[in-house]
Amino acid sequence: MNEEVQPEDRLQRLDELLPYLRDLQIGLPKAVVENSEMQPIAPEVTKTELHAEIDALPAAQCLMEYKNFIVCYGDAGQLPRTLDQIARLRELTFRAHQEGSGQAEDRDRFDENYLHLFAWDLTEHAIVGAYRLGKTDLLRAEEGNAGVYLAQMFDFADEFYAGPPLLEIGRSFVAPDYQRNTYSLFLLWCGISRYLLHHPKYRQLYGVVSMSRLYDARAMAVMRDVLLEPRPDVRAEDPYEPDLGGEWQEFLEETRPMTMKDLSRIVKALEDEARDIPVLIRHYHKLGARFHAAVVDRNFNNTPGLLLRLNVPAMPRKYLKMYFGEGDLLERYLAYGD
Repeated sequence: MNEEVQPEDRLQRLDELLPYLRDLQIGLPKAVVENSEMQPIAPEVTKTELHAEIDALPAAQCLMEYKNFIVCYGDAGQLPRTLDQIARLRELTFRAHQEGSGQAEDRDRFDENYLHLFAWDLTEHAIVGAYRLGKTDLLRAEEGNAGVYLAQMFDFADEFYAGPPLLEIGRSFVAPDYQRNTYSLFLLWCGISRYLLHHPKYRQLYGVVSMSRLYDARAMAVMRDVLLEPRPDVRAEDPYEPDLGGEWQEFLEETRPMTMKDLSRIVKALEDEARDIPVLIRHYHKLGARFHAAVVDRNFNNTPGLLLRLNVPAMPRKYLKMYFGEGDLLERYLAYGD
């Protein structure tokens, strides 16, 4: 924090700034598709079909079991009908945030070459949520950047990929029926962590987290300005560059780095429904992720999103233990390559 600005002064300046921010008139990028134009959601895949595919996965691809849940992963060839269900649940979930594609399901050509990690409810025979994983070393070896989903949204210099291979994470969702379940995000991140334990060459994760079209445009612009730490080896193809004016920029320069508590206070003050910082942004931030570019995501109904990068071994120790578990496997992962 800037030593010239004491905490009590910062809070006073923030209170003085809020009326200025509320009076600004800025909007979000125009939506690609409106709710009235969206196709009906694809039909559900039967529980019998899902159960059969998941039961057929090799034991090594079932990463963990917790209470009545398991977390597994597979590719499109192993899980054709499960991927159909994941694609329909993505679209269903994203539409609730005005981010849907408008198609019957959310899927693209990259689904065929990426892995799909998901949590499965053994009692209800239902998918809890999922992530899509891309092993960028293999994808780039086969097709260059054309094989990497995020390389269609960002211009990555070779330096961005330097060092140990990156694992791309994205297309994440928690199904509507499980969004109030406290285990949902925990299960998915335990699954990602256990995948890393078995593939320790992947030391860094990167992806895009959307800011949701449900948010006020001013709150979204504030989140972008506070969280962004640009780096020279990546540029957004369609950058999100809102302008909150000189008074905001002056305040921002005087108070950098702003705390998440301060950011939360501003976001809630600008939101009619007192929404806080999006859950995934808060989650990535507490794990130590850095946000390097802001993009208008054409694949998410022109929703602004932030490119993040997370150095996994540098995560706070309590979260390493929470998601990886304690013991020799974690220590071997942390020591890999030394």
